[in-house]
Amino acid sequence: MSFGDSVSFSQTNIKQFDQVAEKVIKKKKFNCKGKYGKLLEAWKNVVGPEIYENTRLISYSHGKLKVGVISPILLHELKSFMRQTIREELKNTVGGEDIVDVFFMASEGSTNSL
Repeated sequence: MSFGDSVSFSQTNIKQFDQVAEKVIKKKKFNCKGKYGKLLEAWKNVVGPEIYENTRLISYSHGKLKVGVISPILLHELKSFMRQTIREELKNTVGGEDIVDVFFMASEGSTNSL
């Protein structure tokens, strides 16, 4: 084969890029929603309704959960006294088994949505 020679490809397995990309994106979003839903439910069960209503899950990546807290007093309590207990309890749930660490930070609002 040299420059200028014609090349032929089999057309049986060729797919449009947009078809492949759409399948990958749908699969990725489905998995994220499923994982997020399980993690959100685990968070709610572990911390209880009062803390749940005053926090929101900001992000989750590589076992690190970032949680926004709307009350400065609650933020201090979570960071200082409850962090390890919450992490350990989350590790024993279906949605939180991959949690390595939990980080708390000041946040506005109380809705749990990524």
